[in-house]
Amino acid sequence: MIFESRPELIQDAGGKTLAIIIPGTYVAADIEFLTESASNFQVGLMNRGPSSPAYPHAHKPVARQIHGTQEFLLVRKGSMTVTIYDESEVVCATRDMYQSDSILLLAGGHGIAFNEQTEILEVKQGPYIEGDDKYLINLSSHE
Repeated sequence: MIFESRPELIQDAGGKTLAIIIPGTYVAADIEFLTESASNFQVGLMNRGPSSPAYPHAHKPVARQIHGTQEFLLVRKGSMTVTIYDESEVVCATRDMYQSDSILLLAGGHGIAFNEQTEILEVKQGPYIEGDDKYLINLSSHE
């Protein structure tokens, strides 16, 4: 069964995808990758049964060059409001997220307000370099 609540692409004014929100209620028909095959970070949904196993496999040690850091967040409990900024630090979207919802943050910036005690799972590329990996968006410069 596929729910009507589909993944949402958040894009900047030029059409660049900044984030993909995946409602916790969405069920893919089979195997559905939400990212382009050239994306630094690959996110897909799988809806498979006993007749379509994922056969035992290993991944080859392929060298990759990655620019930037992308993050995947899953709301395990609680709720939060995510604000997505484009690369010029302009707000492109604000979305409320609840338990089982997830978001892939691909480009631009983001801020999160936790509406209650909230537990999230975060996955991003590493290694994380404290002090060099991010900068704060100056909201007062956009008022």
